[in-house]
Amino acid sequence: MKFTIGTVSGYLEFTEDINLIKSSLLYADEIEMIGMVEYAVFKYLPNRVNDAKSLEELLTNWVPFLESVEVPGRTEILTQIRDLQDQFAVINPILRKRKKEQNKKYWLKCRQKK
Repeated sequence: MKFTIGTVSGYLEFTEDINLIKSSLLYADEIEMIGMVEYAVFKYLPNRVNDAKSLEELLTNWVPFLESVEVPGRTEILTQIRDLQDQFAVINPILRKRKKEQNKKYWLKCRQKK
C-alpha cells in the first residue's frame, strides 16, 4: 500500500514531517512526500544552483526561496543578497563590456594566426 503525505509549512524544521512518515510506515509499504518546502530544499534549489551561470543568477535564485520560509537570520541574509545585487547592477555593464572587448581581441588574434 502506498501513502501520500502532503505538507504545507513555512519552516525548515521537518520534525512534524518525520513524525508523519514514521506513523505512516506502520501501515504503508511506500510513502511519497509532497510539500513545497521539501520540494524547494531537495529538488528546486539544487537544480537552480547547478544551472546558475553566474554569481548574480545564483543569488537571484535564492531570493524567492528565502522569502517563502522562516529561518533564523533570513532577513539579514536577504538584505545582504539584495545589497550584492545592487552592487552587481553597477559593475555588470563594465564587466560585460570588458568581456566583449576580450572576445574581440581573442578572435582577432585567431584570425591573424591563420
